[in-house]
Amino acid sequence: MGDKLTSIVEGAKDVLLFDQLLEKIKDTSLFKGIFHVYAQHRVLVLLAAACIFALIAFEGYKLFKMSVYGGGAFVFGLLGLWYLAPKIPETVRALIPDIIDFDALVALVCALVAVFLARFAFKFMIMILGGVAGYFLGSMYIYSILTNYFSTLDFLKMGVVKHVVGGVFAALLSILFLLLFKHIFMVLTSFGCMIDAFVFIRMMILPNADMTLKISFIVLGVAVGVAAVVRQYKEEEKSFEIYW
Repeated sequence: MGDKLTSIVEGAKDVLLFDQLLEKIKDTSLFKGIFHVYAQHRVLVLLAAACIFALIAFEGYKLFKMSVYGGGAFVFGLLGLWYLAPKIPETVRALIPDIIDFDALVALVCALVAVFLARFAFKFMIMILGGVAGYFLGSMYIYSILTNYFSTLDFLKMGVVKHVVGGVFAALLSILFLLLFKHIFMVLTSFGCMIDAFVFIRMMILPNADMTLKISFIVLGVAVGVAAVVRQYKEEEKSFEIYW
């Protein structure tokens, strides 16, 4: 138990301090190209990352709501173009003048539906997001854990069980997202992104800092994170908006 706790603490420290984490992943094939760019433009990359994370820390939930409008419209439009438009019968298509691209019109209507849902049914969209995340979590990760841990229970290997587990977690996360998503999102982005921003600043100006300085910058990130979360809550008290 003690060894597991030590390993969890060390892993958390690696993530917070970034240096050890970067050393572990920089030589992997997936990140080689990225770290080549980072090595050539270290200060520029770290400065950009610090600015982006600071922006998310202070404006994260507002940016998220804006992205729901844009992202939802794009995804719905794409689904309308790829899946809905080809299934609409020719009798309906004939009602639209030839000068208009029918498939593009369907995509536009679907995009407008997404904007309408985001504006007037935002909580419903959050609930759907939680349901989708919960289903994939339950049917893939949790189901795999159950089948490995209870390998002697044959009924767990039935295909329907996987969907049942996914459905249960979909319902749980839908409720959780509906009740707590806004608060979890604002707190995590405020503190998490502000800590990251200060770590990037420290890596930029003090690349060889000792442990005391590293911890000091994390503490600064937490302190400014308090101001960030207060800012996000104050912004959320204003009317629901998609503009600055």
